[in-house]
Amino acid sequence: MPDVAGLLVSCLEREGVTVVFGIPAEENIRFTDALARSAIRYVLVRHEQAASFMAEIYWRLTGRAVHDVLRAARSRRRQAG
Repeated sequence: MPDVAGLLVSCLEREGVTVVFGIPAEENIRFTDALARSAIRYVLVRHEQAASFMAEIYWRLTGRAVHDVLRAARSRRRQAG
């Protein structure tokens, strides 16, 4: 039986997300682990603002769904349309 992190990653894959920008932390380590077992590319950043900025620019340049994962449950998703 999959865990919640695995289900979240499955949902992201179904939505077409291929890249996630983020910072691994205690709050999201299971999610980061689930990403490592998926086809989604995880881009490690050093600062939360950098993750948000990179996700925003990726979305604007490609029009593809992207996700950024931040610490302490601060997360947002951008999608074209």
